Amino acid sequence: GELLAAGWPKSKRTLGRAILAASTYFGARDFADDTQVTTENVIKREYHHLFPDKLLSDAGIMASLALNCALITWKTNRTIGRLDPIKYLEARAKVAPDPSAVRDRLSSHLVPYEPLAAAGPYGEMVGEELRALVKPQHEAFLRERAELVLRLAEELCAGRQPQLGAILSAAG
Repeated sequence: GELLAAGWPKSKRTLGRAILAASTYFGARDFADDTQVTTENVIKREYHHLFPDKLLSDAGIMASLALNCALITWKTNRTIGRLDPIKYLEARAKVAPDPSAVRDRLSSHLVPYEPLAAAGPYGEMVGEELRALVKPQHEAFLRERAELVLRLAEELCAGRQPQLGAILSAAG
């Protein structure tokens, strides 16, 4: 419950920042150029809405939640816009050497692929029609991502050295 309501990490609240820290634990590879986040480049990364801010605001849904955030390069962030969440990533996958690259890059942020892939299409929908489709898809995405973040936190709090594959397979 608390994870689902955690605010945007840029606001510097503890839980939002903890979720962001968890999302970088496995390297947080950029969606487009595949660079890993490091202590040297993290300051140059930008906060990105996984379900686009414009899409959610058009649907009357709160966009700035920590679970809807990933750190990506400024260049990647500028090219996304109001696209359906997976559309941009699919376009990037077409230029990636391996079609599973997008799934792997999302996983490195503890972002589940399936709920993003299932989101949309939204096209030119507006108002209540848009909200009726986006809201349940966005909520399903947030719940699944919360499971991944919670699983990582449980492993770390138990003093274990978690592996990404184990976190992904144990959640759900």
